[in-house]
Amino acid sequence: MKQKQSQNWAVVGLVALLAAVVLLRTVPSEGAQNIIWLSIGAAMIFAVCFCTARILVARLRDNAPDSGCLVSARALPPLFFYLSASLLGVGLVIVIFYYTHDYSEANKDLLTGLGLACFIVGTIAVFLGAFQLKITGHTIEYWSLERGYQSLSHDDIERARIRIGRSSKPGIRLEILPRGAGKKPIFVALKAFKVADMDRVFDWLGPKLEDPGKLTVVKQNE
Repeated sequence: MKQKQSQNWAVVGLVALLAAVVLLRTVPSEGAQNIIWLSIGAAMIFAVCFCTARILVARLRDNAPDSGCLVSARALPPLFFYLSASLLGVGLVIVIFYYTHDYSEANKDLLTGLGLACFIVGTIAVFLGAFQLKITGHTIEYWSLERGYQSLSHDDIERARIRIGRSSKPGIRLEILPRGAGKKPIFVALKAFKVADMDRVFDWLGPKLEDPGKLTVVKQNE
């Protein structure tokens, strides 16, 4: 059910974007077009900033030293992630100044370019830098920009499997499925981590990992 809901939200977002594009082509008024563009931009900025703030708080709360972890893996160094989050903050400040102060056309163009650069580079960098995975004792912990912070104890894991397929989840992923319906599954983006780190994760999962060493192609609706 959770997977279906996630996919439905992706469809709703795509339909909304297409509807906005149609409106931009059909609405003759320049003022109305500007309002639509502002609404799209504001929604995108809010979504990126919300996800970034959520994962930033989760990362700052992580107080487990790497030396005490069986596995401590990141897609990029932590400093890179924090700098990327700061870059988004700079972009947000630029947007605020743009709409709260009067500038010449040249300065407006400069601010627009700087703001777009900060958000585009910052979003890509934060997305990559957010990936983190740790195993401490009997618990696996996973951080990602899309889902925030997730954790499962070894005893709560029913099974795990490697899958490939187009869906709202990572394309090549390790699916860690919990027992019962009270806990959410963890979908680990395999491409975000080194092979050696994932091998240690596979060893920790042990017999709970189905068909280890093989990649199974599945359909989107599975």
